[in-house]
Order: sequence, then structure tokens, then C-alpha cells
Amino acid sequence: AENELPAPLADMVDGVEYWDENGNKNTQNNVTVVDNSTTWTEDWYVVNGNVQLPDRITVSGDVHLILMDGKTLTANSGINVGENQSLTIYGQSGGTGTLIATGISGAAGIGGNEKENTGSIVINGGTVTATGGSSGAGIGGGEGDIGNGGAGNNIQINGGMVHATGGYLGAGIGGGGGVGKKSGDGTVTISGGTVTAVGGSCAAGIGGGGGYQYSNQWVSDSTTGGTGS
Repeated sequence: AENELPAPLADMVDGVEYWDENGNKNTQNNVTVVDNSTTWTEDWYVVNGNVQLPDRITVSGDVHLILMDGKTLTANSGINVGENQSLTIYGQSGGTGTLIATGISGAAGIGGNEKENTGSIVINGGTVTATGGSSGAGIGGGEGDIGNGGAGNNIQINGGMVHATGGYLGAGIGGGGGVGKKSGDGTVTISGGTVTAVGGSCAAGIGGGGGYQYSNQWVSDSTTGGTGS
């Protein structure tokens, strides 16, 4: 309608501190405050309040997320970081900024949707708890089927407290589970932080997801569930 007002722009803040992958303090300006938007485009974002988002967040491009100490983002449907997309998560000095991400059916807590490999996920700090939906990894690939998705791709943890739990057949960190061979391998690199990873049925805590072959055999190796190395 001609009298409707435009939607308000998201708040921007300057001087947001964060600690990088080397443990060095940095400051970022022009940072978008996380609100009720579930589409994050190539930009810097900060969680500076306690926010709950019911819908799945979609990462597009190269996204950087700062978890401010004492604040929590609860992503009740998880965060989609699809192939060729990138999410880098930073904490502050106390490491008490928190992200809780729970995947929907077939999707990773943080990572791929159903039949989708994940893109690049880097965690440098903060407290991150990620739980996969059915056969999705906690952090990594979504549920796959023959030749479609499930790979963990590039996952790197340099710091922070990370708790990752795979869904049914999903790895804690790495590949999603499913039927038949997946479309590619993945790489999980841990150089710092404290990591707890629990896989689902026949899935690795860190590595490949479980898979169901047509021979009715439950298996967990590089030819079945999405893989990570």
C-alpha cells in the first residue's frame, strides 16, 4: 500500500572486539546486529543480546559472526552453510558468547541441508553447541542419498568450546548419513579449543556418517555415509 513504511534497516555498531584464529584481539566496525533476520549475506554480524530464531538461518557468501560475552543466539532450526558458502565464528575474551544450533530433519545443526555438502565452517572462539537433525551432522554435511550431498568439506576449529552431536547416522563433526555412496570427502582440522563430538548410529564422532547399504548391512566407512578426514 502507498502509505506503508519501509522495513527498518538492521542496527549497525562499531568497535566490536573479537579474537581471531591466532588468539589476537581485533576490532571490527560496521557490524550488523543479529535480529530476527534469517538471511545472512556477505558481512560481519554480532550477537549482542539474547536472540532466538525459530526458522533456519541461511548463510550466503563469506559471513563472519561475533559472539559477544554473556549473550546467546539460539538457532532453533540450525544454520545452513551450503557448498561454496562460508561461516567464521569468533568469541571474545571470556569465551562466554554462546551459539546453540539445532538442525531440522535431514539437515546439519551448522552446515548442509538435506542432500547438500557443507561449505567452509571455521570456529575461532565462543561456546558453540550444534545438534544435527535426522541423519545430519552436528557440524558438517546434511543427510544424503546415492551421489547426493552429505560431505563434511572444510571444517576448522581453532578455539572455543565446541559441543557437536550428530543426528541419527550423522557424525558429530563431519559427514551426514544416508543411503549409498556420497559425493565427496571432507576435511576436519582441529588446532585448538575444547571439542566434544558424538556421532549418531554407526557414525563417527569426528569423520564419516553412517550409511545403510542395500544388502541390509549397517556400515560406517568411506563408501557410505558422508565422509570426513
